[in-house]
Amino acid sequence: MMRPSDLALPPVAPTALVATLSGGGTNQTVSLTWDDNSITETAFVVQRSADLGQTWTNVGTLPSPLDQTNAHRQGVTLNDPSPFDPATATRYYRVAAQNTVGYGQGLPQKTVTSYSNVDVVGQAFTITASAGANGTISPNGAVAVNYGADQAFTMTADATYHVADVLVDGVSVGAVSSYTFTNVTTSHTISVSFAIDAHTITASAGAGGSITPSGAVSVHHGASQSFTIAADAGHHILDVLVDAVSVGAVSSYSFTNVTTDHTIAASFQVNPAVPALALSVSQVKTGNDADGTTKVLLNWAALPASSSVAVYRAAYGSYPEFDDAGGSAPSAPSFPPSAPWALTSVTAPNTTDEVTGRDFWYYVAFVTDTFGTVSPVSNVAGGVLNYHLGDVTDGVTPGQGDNAVDIADVSLLGSHYGLTGAAVTAFHWLDVGPTTNATVNARPTTDNRIDFEDLILFAINYQLVSAPQTAARPVMQAASADELSLDRPATFGSDGRMTVNMNFRGTGMVQGMSMKLSWDPAVVTLENTVSGQMADDLGAMVLSGTPGVIDVAMMGVSSGLQGEGTIASATFRRIGPGEPRIELVNADGRDAGNGHVAISVKSAGVPATPLVTSFSRISPNPFRANANMSFALSKGGAVELALYSVDGRLVRRLVQGTREAGQYQVAWDGRDEAGSLVPAGVYYARLVTQQGSFNRSLVYLK
Repeated sequence: MMRPSDLALPPVAPTALVATLSGGGTNQTVSLTWDDNSITETAFVVQRSADLGQTWTNVGTLPSPLDQTNAHRQGVTLNDPSPFDPATATRYYRVAAQNTVGYGQGLPQKTVTSYSNVDVVGQAFTITASAGANGTISPNGAVAVNYGADQAFTMTADATYHVADVLVDGVSVGAVSSYTFTNVTTSHTISVSFAIDAHTITASAGAGGSITPSGAVSVHHGASQSFTIAADAGHHILDVLVDAVSVGAVSSYSFTNVTTDHTIAASFQVNPAVPALALSVSQVKTGNDADGTTKVLLNWAALPASSSVAVYRAAYGSYPEFDDAGGSAPSAPSFPPSAPWALTSVTAPNTTDEVTGRDFWYYVAFVTDTFGTVSPVSNVAGGVLNYHLGDVTDGVTPGQGDNAVDIADVSLLGSHYGLTGAAVTAFHWLDVGPTTNATVNARPTTDNRIDFEDLILFAINYQLVSAPQTAARPVMQAASADELSLDRPATFGSDGRMTVNMNFRGTGMVQGMSMKLSWDPAVVTLENTVSGQMADDLGAMVLSGTPGVIDVAMMGVSSGLQGEGTIASATFRRIGPGEPRIELVNADGRDAGNGHVAISVKSAGVPATPLVTSFSRISPNPFRANANMSFALSKGGAVELALYSVDGRLVRRLVQGTREAGQYQVAWDGRDEAGSLVPAGVYYARLVTQQGSFNRSLVYLK
């Protein structure tokens, strides 16, 4: 080709240099082929380097043909005359296209050079590629890469896994799926790790509770994840939504074999108030065993099936002395109760509780609803006895009952009747009356006296639970009113003795009564008291624990003192001169509930017929329990004795009907016609007879 001589232009660099080996073994020939891209070069110089191009050595020159007619010539070839072992060495080749121009007139030549690409033969670089479990890298293992070459790698995860990270020469390049090394000039490493696919479960909880775990929870593909839902105090789980669909008010939920994202949301609600239980208790009177303690029946209104009831008991304490020995009613507890309250086994209404120890028991209950909310304490129910007043022996051991009040118990009472004070201590289980409300169901107040207050309770409870029945009693005509009179002879007998009879006319209302005689102790002395024919016929018990006090009781509540006759007699012996002044002071009548019954008392004296009709002073006045009213009739006829309030309202008629001439006494217990206690205050007693009317005032104290 033509080359201008007056201008040195850089030739176009050769391209597509390829160095190939031929031959074999340790002495191989390197053939170099490239493309000539210029018409301006004067020669091609092939250069070789063994140190990565730091220094180059010329290994051959190839003149450029002068007859080249185009600008591009492919496949120009030159062999390196120096063979080498490619297993132990690496050669780098390049081709320099030179354009040398001589300027003449003594000027130096000018050479300009353009270089081809570099090719390498012999030893190559290694890229070590590795993949962790659950995926691959391609290519894999030790990958040979020629100097300056590029090498691409592809990372592929197994199903349900993903690329977790790719490390190039120990440095993360991220979770890439491919990586290319470019212009490799040294060895490298590439490693890929994989992780199982993860899904997100978004857990949330509304006000009033929590869900655990909460927030965005990562779960491996195919794995399971459990959640716990808990309500705050005073709240309950309202609903749980899984992927916006209700699964109910559950306290836990588990996702299994998770293959996609999910949501779980819990909502809560304030617990409704649980009302306090209305608890009732009562002593079981019949059907008990013979261990000396009775069952106690507990009851309340039906509750929702999801509710539960816990019943607790506590004793007044210190049986049988109770308050005298330091007992006291327990206070209503908070939940959970502490001593003295103890949990019973009662959980359902109409269920009985039985305690081995005798006492006066109180009960409370708490309701727990389906949400775990506990109600306020119920009413304090009771107290209630778990034994029968009067059940003092099992027939063998005094003080050990058998759930029956029978002849053995009454006999034990009779043998110690009249004891008072310290003498009662050894037999304190006999001291059952009076009770707090006078009934056999109430707590004894233990007055340290074995007397009528105890007898009447024995009588009411007599044969309450025992099987034997009393013998048939004669039926007597009932009186229209309960009246007691004293029949006293005018003179003493030849032996200096006088027997007075207490005659009773009964309606059947009186279960028992206590009569009190008075006399002049300087004139007579009381020798004995005995039951009368009426008491014997009725089967009534007559006891006297204190001189002049005679107590009568019908044993059992089937009937009271009904009919007319001598209920008891007392014999006096003269010890001095004068009028004995034997009188019937008063009579305390009780019904089958131990309530007071008004008894008209007529005390016959000498002379038998009063000279004038009169209304004696009321005694005591003021009074708290009973006010005794005495009046005398000089002639028989219609009589009315009534109580009125200060505003003139009728309060109570004590006597109404026909009475014979004589002395009468009647007691008022502060109750009205309906049997209710009247308020404290001033009242008026009005006696109306055929001989005239009489008025007296009295003051009732509570």
